Amino acid sequence: MHYLDTPPDADTIRMLISTFDGPSRDLVRRDRPLAAMGITSEQLDDTEVILKVLLTTPELLQRPLLSDGSRTVIGRPTEHIAEMLDG
Repeated sequence: MHYLDTPPDADTIRMLISTFDGPSRDLVRRDRPLAAMGITSEQLDDTEVILKVLLTTPELLQRPLLSDGSRTVIGRPTEHIAEMLDG
């Protein structure tokens, strides 16, 4: 799915957060739009802030992501994808 043509909805983002193999804050790219929103790194400890950021600015979603609904990984390095597919 191309995330900019069909941005993830709130339920999808919540699923990604709850199944992510790592700190939820890592799902958010630390690019200029985040700074322009006035969001600090510390605020990204709050999953509701992450949800709001990704709903309003979907281009800040880390990518590529692979999710099977019970586990989500960022596909960088590509070994993360291989590990998920293998086990």
